[in-house]
Amino acid sequence: MCRFFAVSRSGYYSFVKRMKRPEKDAVLAEIIRQQQAKCFHTYGYRRMWQWLKGSKEICHNPKTILRVMKKYDLLAEIRRRRKWQQMSQHVHKYQNLLNRNFQAAAPNCKWVTDISYIQTKQGVLYLSMIRDLYDNSIVAYKTATQQTVNLVLDALNVGMLMMGRRTDVDVDAAILEFVTKYGLLGLMTALPTTPSFMDYEAVYLPKNHFIKAETMETEDYLALFYPFEQLDVVKQGVESDWTVSGDRTMIALTMTFADEPMAKTMSFQREYAEPYDWIAQQLKDWAFTLTTSVLYYHDYDSIDEGTRNLYRKAMAAFGGIAPSYHIELLEKPTIYWDFHSLLLGIQMMFSFMLVDEARPLRLCKHCQKVFMSSRANAAFCSARCKNQYNVYKSRGKHKEQDGDENA
Repeated sequence: MCRFFAVSRSGYYSFVKRMKRPEKDAVLAEIIRQQQAKCFHTYGYRRMWQWLKGSKEICHNPKTILRVMKKYDLLAEIRRRRKWQQMSQHVHKYQNLLNRNFQAAAPNCKWVTDISYIQTKQGVLYLSMIRDLYDNSIVAYKTATQQTVNLVLDALNVGMLMMGRRTDVDVDAAILEFVTKYGLLGLMTALPTTPSFMDYEAVYLPKNHFIKAETMETEDYLALFYPFEQLDVVKQGVESDWTVSGDRTMIALTMTFADEPMAKTMSFQREYAEPYDWIAQQLKDWAFTLTTSVLYYHDYDSIDEGTRNLYRKAMAAFGGIAPSYHIELLEKPTIYWDFHSLLLGIQMMFSFMLVDEARPLRLCKHCQKVFMSSRANAAFCSARCKNQYNVYKSRGKHKEQDGDENA
């Protein structure tokens, strides 16, 4: 065999003897492998050498660490520089007031702000900070897991699916995705006007298109939002949470909302539900309101006064219950809006966005999605939609020309 492989006998027996020896770098490699797993393979050999020396008191030559990391494929992963991409909806270009002059002579003369996107295992965290250029101090900051602009746009786009006569499967999937992402709208919170309506036989309801009657028996009203035949029962293996005894989360929730309307407390109960038809109708109504506004100004010159009055009446029907507010004394008196439900929040933000001249809401000419434009005459939500629209338009012209030639 040695003659066949062209090796010496002494070399062969030396190799057999080495095979029985334990790998001398195996222990060190395992320590490095565990640390690379914790730091997501970001440590190079120099940083790993410093970590071993400082944390584990393992002293080796840096070249030894490099050799072991190469041998066991434990080198740091070099990430390619990714092309910059815009993660948020570009809504408006503001005037350059600073003109790159970032020096301030006194406090509170020049503030700058920006939104940072922090990638976490649970998703993207949005961090908005306001910095004073005088001493680079942070004046204020806020974190959120979603952007309110996207919340309103997503609600409108779900409604546009129904306006566009999409299939029930597509609409159901879109509504389920919206509810999963943002939660239920809180239709119950927006309806009853009696704070402790559970103590009364009937509930007084303001005018709304979900329930036509002015009053409704309390049990019938609750049956719309709590799909149980009786209170405190086990139905289909699920125990209702009307009572808070023995449940720390529900006890804390009740104590937190002790001075709030009962409907707000109950809308946060575990078994709270909302009629699907109501959610779909609400989203569709918002999309209809936006479409009415867009068509009114787009077709203003081509329609008669009677049609204009129909548009105005349709827009006048849009409205809702205004949220309450309070004033807090911060650096200056500040108004804080109290949105008791997602419904009121979306409705009020949508109202402000609808009348905003600087960042008007528009319908994409190609995909029919709702977006906030940076200029008044914007017709497409993205450059991709614009290119696709022009391509389809060009293909249509070629087909017409070919048809004329054949004729």
